[in-house]
Amino acid sequence: MLRVVTAYIERTRGWDPSEYRIENRGQSPDGASEIFAIIHQSDEHSPHPGAGLSVELHVNRASRQVEKEVSGQ
Repeated sequence: MLRVVTAYIERTRGWDPSEYRIENRGQSPDGASEIFAIIHQSDEHSPHPGAGLSVELHVNRASRQVEKEVSGQ
């Protein structure tokens, strides 16, 4: 799953892996997706969480595709 997340972030954001970290946030309530927080390094020490570049991705466990992106995490 981490390869799916890394490839998605590179393709959609153009970020190098050194610019962010990935946190596994567990499964969606229905168990169909794995949820990952992608924390951009510029947001790590921001006094205003939720207003930066970081995103949350929902990766479908069966298809191994990102099915949802939520900004401002």
